[in-house]
Amino acid sequence: MTTGSTATGNEEKQQQQQQQHHLGQWPFQTTVNASSLPDDAVLTIAIDQGGSCPEKCTFPHMHLPSWVRYQFMTFDEGKNTLPKRLARKKQEGQFIKHLLIVARRHIPELAVLAKNHPYSVGLWQMADEQYDAKATAPIYHHFDYVIRHYYKDPYWDQGPNRIELRALGNLTCASESQVFGPPLPSPNNSLYPKWGMYWVWTDSHAPYHMTQRSRESLWPLAQRRFECSFTGSDYPHWNKGERKQMKAALEQVLGKRCPVTITKDFGKGMGPFPYYTTLADTKICPSPRGFAIETHRTMESLRQGCVPAIKDEPYLHRTFRAPPVIVASNWTQLAHSILYYLDHGPELQQLSHQATEFVHEYNQCVKGDMDYILQRAFELVAGEERLEDDTTTTTTTTTSSSSGNSVKSTANAHTTNVSSDTSNASSAVANTTTT
Repeated sequence: MTTGSTATGNEEKQQQQQQQHHLGQWPFQTTVNASSLPDDAVLTIAIDQGGSCPEKCTFPHMHLPSWVRYQFMTFDEGKNTLPKRLARKKQEGQFIKHLLIVARRHIPELAVLAKNHPYSVGLWQMADEQYDAKATAPIYHHFDYVIRHYYKDPYWDQGPNRIELRALGNLTCASESQVFGPPLPSPNNSLYPKWGMYWVWTDSHAPYHMTQRSRESLWPLAQRRFECSFTGSDYPHWNKGERKQMKAALEQVLGKRCPVTITKDFGKGMGPFPYYTTLADTKICPSPRGFAIETHRTMESLRQGCVPAIKDEPYLHRTFRAPPVIVASNWTQLAHSILYYLDHGPELQQLSHQATEFVHEYNQCVKGDMDYILQRAFELVAGEERLEDDTTTTTTTTTSSSSGNSVKSTANAHTTNVSSDTSNASSAVANTTTT
C-alpha cells in the first residue's frame, strides 16, 4: 500500500496483521521457558567452511535469544557435503531438526536441501557483496527465513516480482508508523520466505572478546591516544576509488591528525587484537566502502565507542533508528566534519556515548526479532499458517507450549507480486559540516 493512503478491504486486513506482528516491547524479554522445551528443540548452525569460515563466520549465535540451544557443524558446499553430513548424523542417532545455514555460495543447491528438509531451515547469507539476486531471489522462498548482509532497495525488481528487505530488529523496536515490509507469515505463492527476509548489519568480522566489552568499560574519548586513524586495504575496482578519495581529503584537511595506512591485502595489516585495541583507543574512525557499500568497520567502530565517519547511504536509515555516525555526501565534507568534532570534544563525546547505546539497543532488538522468528520456526507458537494467497490474510497469534513436532508444509509457486512501501527510520545521523 502507498504511504498516506486510506487502507480498505484486503489492504486494511494486511495492515492490521502487520501491526499485530509488531512486538513493541523494550527492553526485549522472551516468553519462552527453556526448561520446558523438548530435547530435540536444538538449532544446528551449519557453517560453510569455504573462504574465511568458520573462524570468522560464527557470530550469528551472538544474535540468538537466551532460550535457543545451539550446536555448530561445518560443511563444504562446494563439494555438496551438507546432505551427507546430515545423513551421517541421522545414522549416528542424532536427527537434525532445525537448521540455520551460514553460507556465502551455492545458495540454489542449499535451497533444494531446505525445500526437502521436513523441519525449519533458515539461511544466513554472508558476503553477497555483488547482490547476486538473479541466482538467489527466485529460490529464497524455499527457506523458512532468510537473513543476509548488504542492503539493497529493492533487492530484486523484475517486473511484477519485487523483493524488499526488512531490517532485522524493526519488528521489535520500530515505531508502529514505520512499514516493516510484507505481512508475516508470507503467502504460499510469495517470493518471500515464510517468516521473512531480513537485512542485518555487517557486524564485527570475528567474535573476539574485544567486541564484547561492556559500555562502561570503554575509555572516554578524552583518554584516548588517537584522534582519528584508518588502516585497511585498497581495491579501487571494488570500492569505486573511494578509499583514495578519503585518503586525499583527510590528508589535505587534517594532515597528521588522521593518518591513513593502506595495507597490501584484506586483513593483512594489524592482527585482530591490536586492531580492536586501536579502535578502542581512537576517537573518530573513517569507514569508507570496501568490497561493497557496507563494511565491517562501521559496526566494529560503534562497538568500541569510536565514532564512524561515513558517506551517507540508504542502509543507514533502515533500522529502527539511524546510527550515530558523522555523515556527509563526500569525503571532503566528511574531512571538515571530522575536524569540527575533533575541535568540539563534548559534542564528540556525546556521539561516542550514543554509539555504544545504539549497539546495545540494536543487539536487543535483533534478539527480539530472532526470538519472534525462531519461536515460529520451532513451532512454539500455534495458529499461524502461511497465507493461501493475497486475499487470505486471517491469522491468529496464540502462544502455546507445544512440542514443536509438526512438519512444515512445502511452498511451491512463487510468481505473485508481494511488495510494500518503505519508510525511513527517524534519523540520528550527525550531519554537521562547516563553512
